[in-house]
Amino acid sequence: MTTQSLSEATDDIVPVLEHLMDSLEGLANAAEVLAGSGMALADSPAMTELAREADITADDWDEPVHAAHTNAGILRFAATDAVRQFTRLFRSQPVPVYAHLSVARAGLESVDLHIVSVGVPAGNDHRARLSDLD
Repeated sequence: MTTQSLSEATDDIVPVLEHLMDSLEGLANAAEVLAGSGMALADSPAMTELAREADITADDWDEPVHAAHTNAGILRFAATDAVRQFTRLFRSQPVPVYAHLSVARAGLESVDLHIVSVGVPAGNDHRARLSDLD
């Protein structure tokens, strides 16, 4: 068995991961394209929630549903940004040993919160409470 230097070992890893990194980056980019592809349809759940926003508006919070949708968009972007940065870490030298773990965790937590905030049919009041960061 021959002993490789760390640099030689990472040089062997990078080509193996390149296809995976291309796929992950493509997925992140596609998510952003789909998210920015236009306004919601008039009969979509999002537009229905916005139409009923006045039902849960309070004196100290005049746009709770709008805030929930905005927070969900920020979380989606945070997730796709983390995926893109994750791929860049593996395309750099030296290949990360631990740094990618925090980036991956940030992405997973962001996508989890995004799904909880918009992917669950929860209704206006619940969705607004989820996005209230105070």
